[in-house]
Amino acid sequence: MMNIVNDEKLNIEKTILHHKEGVDLIPANIELSAIEVSLVNAMSRELILRSMVDRLREFYDFIIIDCMPSLGMMTINALACADSVLIPVQAAYLPVKGLQQLIKTIGRVELLHHPELRGSINIEERYCVE
Repeated sequence: MMNIVNDEKLNIEKTILHHKEGVDLIPANIELSAIEVSLVNAMSRELILRSMVDRLREFYDFIIIDCMPSLGMMTINALACADSVLIPVQAAYLPVKGLQQLIKTIGRVELLHHPELRGSINIEERYCVE
């Protein structure tokens, strides 16, 4: 993503790891932690990941983007390029409060960048066994 932010040529084939079981991965690395700061000054910063994912769509049936539980710029980027959203959440007070904020964020992303997104939110209740 830093290549896209810095308007450098991206060699996507170098970033993809091909596993023998037929699953391809683009793993995160330490540079991903600095991308939030770099995105602050980027043009169309909410759509950087979409430009990368759009290049890959024709080669894959599914592209799964795993996000950390935050509402930072990386999560906004993931929402802006997603066809659907799966949200695993525990049935407890604090996780549900966080879910409310996430749904508001999804609504803003839908309004500004991705009108089809809201109709494809899947919330899966996750039980915590202690």
